[in-house]
Amino acid sequence: MSEEEPKLPYKPQVREVEAGKSVTRKISSELLDMAGIKGKVTDSGPGIAVCEDVDPNFREYYIVRHPWSIYGISNRALEQGMQNFRKGLPGHGWTITKDGPARSRNEDPEIFAENKGEKHAVHIIWHRTGANRKPLIHVNLVSECYKRSIRGGEQH
Repeated sequence: MSEEEPKLPYKPQVREVEAGKSVTRKISSELLDMAGIKGKVTDSGPGIAVCEDVDPNFREYYIVRHPWSIYGISNRALEQGMQNFRKGLPGHGWTITKDGPARSRNEDPEIFAENKGEKHAVHIIWHRTGANRKPLIHVNLVSECYKRSIRGGEQH
């Protein structure tokens, strides 16, 4: 890969995989606190994925994803969680880029936001009760592309 990355509107930070996961884990924890509701939380942890724009072969560039959900509580509590996100995100460096119904049959409420300082984006969707599902808020946090350092040797 060349030093210039013409396909990205930014220069990827050099960061080893565990450091990238650590940053994303911290931001994810802050988002959970921001929701301000108590329910069960899935415990998937952050993982790495391909940075499609510059490295589809997954050699030196990667992104960190951390999907999780809050569930096991009422729709009323989940609605409060969505309100807390709407109020809290802007005060913590996030810009809400969409807040409205999803383009789906159920038109569940969703929020898209990005944090340029933290170099992450988040998609938050409140899946209300449906025919074959229980209510939950699903959060998918994603980093910008990172570049591994040349010293590398790290396994994913």
